[in-house]
Amino acid sequence: MRELLDGYLRDAGWSKGVTHAELVGMVQDDDALRKVIGQYVAIGVYHGPDEVLNVILAQAWQDAQGDRWGGGVPPDDAQDDSGYAESPAG
Repeated sequence: MRELLDGYLRDAGWSKGVTHAELVGMVQDDDALRKVIGQYVAIGVYHGPDEVLNVILAQAWQDAQGDRWGGGVPPDDAQDDSGYAESPAG
């Protein structure tokens, strides 16, 4: 999806900047991209594709594709012995 949006953005005329409304108009036929822009790109004027793409979080792309953000993988407590049992408190 990021690559698809990048294609739309590369075709835009950036000489005078592109507004948020114009960005939404570029992707009006794609509900998922329209949702990403609506939720993650602030209203304003942008002067290049990278300005737009840099404000969209990795989580936004996962959400748009139906993936659920689960955060990082926690460490395996059994694998990393803390030494607590051998401490004065343990």
